[in-house]
Amino acid sequence: MDFYLITNNDLHLNESPNSDLKDIYELFKFDCTRGYVLFFTDKFIFFTDSRYTLAAKKFFKKSCEIYNLSETTIVDYLIMQNKKLSGTLDSKVISVKEFRKIIKKKNMKVGLMFGPEASGLSNQDLSFANYILQIPTSSKFKSLNLSHSLTIICYEIFKVFNEKKIQKKSSDLKISCNYYCEEKIVSQKFFLEKMGIIERAKILEKSMTFKQKDYMSLTLMRLLNKELMGGLFKVIFAFKSKNKNFLGFR
Repeated sequence: MDFYLITNNDLHLNESPNSDLKDIYELFKFDCTRGYVLFFTDKFIFFTDSRYTLAAKKFFKKSCEIYNLSETTIVDYLIMQNKKLSGTLDSKVISVKEFRKIIKKKNMKVGLMFGPEASGLSNQDLSFANYILQIPTSSKFKSLNLSHSLTIICYEIFKVFNEKKIQKKSSDLKISCNYYCEEKIVSQKFFLEKMGIIERAKILEKSMTFKQKDYMSLTLMRLLNKELMGGLFKVIFAFKSKNKNFLGFR
């Protein structure tokens, strides 16, 4: 083995596990919610994001190289080494596409285990599993609630066993021709005026207390502030297809 990688997340990739489950903290007493250490026979490399790079440099000083993950990923670093490095991949980890292929097999009995939301499945639970299914997520937000994970997998199972029905119903779907829709970009002020929000505010103002007027004024100012809310709205305009009666506003 050429290298060994450890993370400050626990086995289930939770960002904030208990201290006794944080391997990097246990080894170095340096804590961070996103950290990886790459061990070689003669050195170790620390990877983290921009929140912890400065603190890591002060803590580790010159004992190791430190990289910002937004600039250099672990894969980037290994490629830069220009070496043939050996590693292993857990063959039990499968994608959603591979999962669909497995449950399509005839007479295949499948049992699914979903772990507790806080900690995930235990090591003992995982040892009984034939496969570990990985749901693809955004690199910016990898966390999924347990209920969301369950919903996604149930939907994938539903698609497998109802594929023909879904295809038939999809082909029968027709876009309504009663309305003509068109997207336009309008200014914030134009949108609020045409929706009648500003006019309504003026009417309500007459029966308001000073405190209520002040609050409403601040709210409208925020809605009209380009820095806070942006300067433009994308609006869907809808028209009747026959008589062209406008349902929105011009």
